[in-house]
Amino acid sequence: MSMYRSYQARGGRAGGLEGDSGGRVLRERVRNILLALLAVALTVSLIMGIPAMRYRQESRAAIIGRLQNDCNAAVSLASRSLSRTGGASSAAILGQIRSYVYAIDAVNQLYNSMMGGDSYLVSADLLTPLYTTLDNFSGMLTTGTDTSVLANDLLLQLGSLSDAVNALQ
Repeated sequence: MSMYRSYQARGGRAGGLEGDSGGRVLRERVRNILLALLAVALTVSLIMGIPAMRYRQESRAAIIGRLQNDCNAAVSLASRSLSRTGGASSAAILGQIRSYVYAIDAVNQLYNSMMGGDSYLVSADLLTPLYTTLDNFSGMLTTGTDTSVLANDLLLQLGSLSDAVNALQ
């Protein structure tokens, strides 16, 4: 019976108390190493993540600024320079407006590619009718037809686009 009591006194395992405390020390070391690795990983992710978030915000602001500049330039051209009667310079001005609309569309596509998913800044519902109106306007200029209705439509559509783009933050 004394052997049994001796076995129980040592914690019920061969090697006695020293074996148990050695295992506990090993477990604590492993836990401390894992905690240190976790702290290092968290620190590195914060150090790398903050500039990435700042870059993302600065990129978004620059892209929105570009969209706003192009949109305002297109509205300005349409309202100041586009002849409602299809004047001699109307085709060139219409081409410039189309280039601004195309730039807005391209920057919008670029932003979506950068951010992934469905993260367009400008809805296709605003751009598609603009392209149709520009095509129809161009066709009417080549045939010499009155363009006043399309000029008004173009101004309204550009105004809607401008409102949407200038509301972006």
